[in-house]
Amino acid sequence: MSEQHSNDSSQQTAEEASSSPVSNTVSRLEEEGEIGADYLEELLDIADLGGDIDIDIDHGRASIAVVASEEGDERELADLVGRDGEVLEAVQELTRLAVQARTGNRSRLMLDINGYRADRRTELTKVAQEAVTKVLTSGEAVSLEPMNPFERKVCHDVVAAAGLVSESEGAEPHRYVVVLPADEEGVDDAAEDAALADGTGAVPRVMRLGVPRRFPPTADREELLAEFGMDPEGISAAARRLAGGPRV
Repeated sequence: MSEQHSNDSSQQTAEEASSSPVSNTVSRLEEEGEIGADYLEELLDIADLGGDIDIDIDHGRASIAVVASEEGDERELADLVGRDGEVLEAVQELTRLAVQARTGNRSRLMLDINGYRADRRTELTKVAQEAVTKVLTSGEAVSLEPMNPFERKVCHDVVAAAGLVSESEGAEPHRYVVVLPADEEGVDDAAEDAALADGTGAVPRVMRLGVPRRFPPTADREELLAEFGMDPEGISAAARRLAGGPRV
């Protein structure tokens, strides 16, 4: 009886150990989502914008969507998307920084507002599929329009799924995807674009504005974040300016 109990306990301990990493990852991503949602809720209040916030976990990262809750909200939320999603990219970066300020870890959180990314993904999938068809028909490479890292990654994924290769050429913000015939070898830019889309492959634009990579050991982290405008209040103010300020 005692031997059976021991075996059962050992099996249970092993199962708990094997499931622990998954459970920890889910908990961490849920925490990122909650922190990001709190920040965005404050941002919406400051900018006097309406909308509901949905939190999810998608492809191993926290995912937040801000959607219209009432008629007229879509038009207002468009201010947080901006032309070609420029403001959305900035707000996503600011939200990631808000999460990092709380957790101490870089965040790969993805933000969508007004369904812009979802609609853009559908559109880009069609564009990439059409390019694949042209390459298969002509046997020649096809260049797509300039895109941001997120958009290029979508195209790389579509091309790879079709059995062809692709690479990125040019410099930001005019970098674009080139779809190549299957018998040509392309540079593995998909991983680089994925890292850029995650925010892990390049120095964040806020960092380039002067925020130090390392904090001096004699300084208080919260004080330095506030000094550089990277505390919750400063981040909210920055996103507010990007969105054109509150409506009056």
